[in-house]
This record gives sequence, C-alpha cells and structure tokens, in this order.
Amino acid sequence: MTPPDTDPSDATLEDPSDATLEDPSDATPEDPTAATPEDPSDAAPEDDDEFRRFELVVNPAVVKGASIAALGLFILLMPDVSLSLLRPAAGLALIGIGLSDVWALLRRSSERSWNKLFLAVLSLGVGGAMLVYPTETLEAITTILAAYLLIRGVGAALRLLLRRSTSAVVDVIASGVQLSLGLLLLLVPEEIVHALLGSIAVAAMVVGGVVLAIGLRGGSSESDVDADTLRIVSKSWLTARDVGNERRAALSEELYFEQPGKLGKLTAWWVMLALSVAIATYAILQDSTAVVIGAMLIAPLMTPIVGASAAIVNGRSARLMRSLALVGGGVFVAIALAYVIGRWTPALIPLESNTQVTSRTSPNIIDMAIALAAGAAGAFAMINRRVASGLAGVAIAVALVPPLGVVGITLEAGDIISTGTPAGVQPLEGARPTI
Repeated sequence: MTPPDTDPSDATLEDPSDATLEDPSDATPEDPTAATPEDPSDAAPEDDDEFRRFELVVNPAVVKGASIAALGLFILLMPDVSLSLLRPAAGLALIGIGLSDVWALLRRSSERSWNKLFLAVLSLGVGGAMLVYPTETLEAITTILAAYLLIRGVGAALRLLLRRSTSAVVDVIASGVQLSLGLLLLLVPEEIVHALLGSIAVAAMVVGGVVLAIGLRGGSSESDVDADTLRIVSKSWLTARDVGNERRAALSEELYFEQPGKLGKLTAWWVMLALSVAIATYAILQDSTAVVIGAMLIAPLMTPIVGASAAIVNGRSARLMRSLALVGGGVFVAIALAYVIGRWTPALIPLESNTQVTSRTSPNIIDMAIALAAGAAGAFAMINRRVASGLAGVAIAVALVPPLGVVGITLEAGDIISTGTPAGVQPLEGARPTI
C-alpha cells in the first residue's frame, strides 16, 4: 500500500543502461614502485629509550665494571694461579700506595703528620717484605690480624657481660664475627685465606656487574660510577625489595615465641625438640641414615637461629637475646637427653665403626661452607614465599640435632671411643659395652 502523499508514477527509476561502467582497461594500474614500503631500518623502535639504554657505549664506568668483573672471574676460575699472583701483586700495590703517600707528603707540607708518615713507611716495609719473603710475611700478617680480631672480640663480649654496651646488637655481631674469624685464622689460616679470596672474587663479580650495567644504561661516553653511586643504587634496590609490614609481621609470628599464646608456643617447641633428639639419638645408635633425616625434618632448632639472625638485621636486642637463650638452652637439653638415652640404650653397632658418629666427629672447612650456603638459602626461602618449599632441604642441611646427639652419646661412652681407639691405647674404663 502506497502512502497518499507519494505517487508511484512520479518515481524515477534508475536505468541500468545509463550507469557508466568503469572500464578495466582505463584504470591506471597501481605502480608497485610508487608505494614506498616502510623500511625496517628507518623505523624507530617502539621503545627508543629502552633501545638506547643498552647501547654499547665505551665509558669509564663500562671499562671499570668490565675490568672488576673479569678480575673476579679470573680468580674464581684459576684460584691457584690467583693465589700465587696475589702476594707479589699485594706487595707492589702496597709499595705504590706508600710511594704515593710519601710523594703527597713531600708536595703538601700542610698535610704532613707523623701518623701519615708512619702509615706510608709501613706500607713500603710490608710491600717490600711481601716481595722478598712472601710466605713468612703472609703468616705474620695472618697472626697479627687474628690477634687483633680476638682482642676486639673479647672487648665487645666484655662490654656485653658488664652491661656497658651502648648497642647490644652491634656488640653481639662484633664479638661473634671477630672471635670466630680470629680463631679460624689461628687454626686454619690457609683455608681462611682461600675463603677470603673466593669471597673477594664473588664480590668483585657482583660489583663489576652492577657498575657495568650502570655504565651501559648511562648512554654517555663520560658516564662514571663512584662509591656514592654504588651506595645509592644499593639502597634503592634494597628499598624496592622491602617485604612490607604484613609479611614482616607474619615472619615475626613464625620466628618469635611472643604473646598471645607464648606458653603454648614454647611448650610445643620443647616437646618437638625432645622428640627429635630422641629419634636422632636412637637412629645414630642404629646407624640409620633415613631415620636421622626424619629427625632433621622435625627438629625445631632452626627457628630461634633464624630468629636471632632476623633480630640482628632489624636491630631488636630483646628478641636477639631471647632467641640466643633459647638456642643455648636447646643445645644443652639436646646433649643431656642424648647422654641419658645413651646410658640406657646399648649400642647395636660399635661407635668407632658407626658412620653416623664418625662422619660428625671431624668437621672441616667444607662443613663451614655448607653451613654458610644453607643459612643463606634458609633466609632467602623464609622471606620469599615462592621458594618456601626449599625450607625442608635447608632443615636437612643445617640440622643441629644429630651432631648434638653424637656429642651426648660420645660423652657418655668416652671421647676416645667416639673417634676410634688408636693402636696401643686401651678404652676408658666404664665404657658402655656393645652387643
């Protein structure tokens, strides 16, 4: 039906014949050369700043970082050669420092002092001795350094005992580190020198890598890095990786036995310690490695040890003292309980041939390296939830309960049996018979 205002006859129909058809022959073909495709080489990268950030620009920072990292890598790959070259290199470096100090004192009369002159002469003397008598000089330096560390460590410990310490956390760290290093330098100087050399190499690679990255990101031929720049970069890196208040509170709840529920937490800890010591002691007497590993997994001593480390980092002296007291009490109880179990339980296997005993009576420098690596792994796994499953392996690596069980057993049996009875030496009277 057509609307009344519209006449169908008036509608003009479009004649298809009147339509002008486009002749394909008349169409101008598209010239492929006319359109210039975008040259990838001419196109700017999407992130030009990120592209320029990693341009290879030779500047003082790049040269310095690459040199430091290469030196660290050389020391790690060739420790024997590095140690043999270290003595003459240290001697030459000390002589160079002494000569530069003497030259500065001669040129600048206003800065002359007996203290600076003494240090310059000392550098020249020690450097010359390192070149002429390298072994004897290194031994003398090691002994002097050990004595110095022991004196300072004893001083820090006395300040703690006499309650004259202005910072308990600092003195605890100072006394522990200095006494440990001093004793190790006296007992195993060569191993400590090797360990220090390896630590220096690792530190050189880390610092060199950071300096190299800063130099590459600088993008300028004049970019350089000094100690202040490294300090600022390190501080910003640590600040960006702060665990946050929520995670810090959760860690405090796990590591410290505080209110609410302090009594229940401590009771559970002591019960688990006693059970783990009993399991470990019986497993040692039976020479069963699998059961010893089970005791390692349930031993709770790692909690206050990690808590003490966290208290040192955060400067919490009260928590530090409580954690250390808990560790000391746990060690004493573990040894005493193992001693009692040893008195009531006959040895199925002679202690001198028991692998669980003999493997724990002669620790060496490798055990210390294992402890350091496992401690670092434990701290990292405690903070990072994504690798928290690795805590079980850390507990096995650093478990103290089996060694404490060995101490208790060997104390009960007589220490001469725990390491094997030498030829011509009779066992101590009263030693527990074996079955």
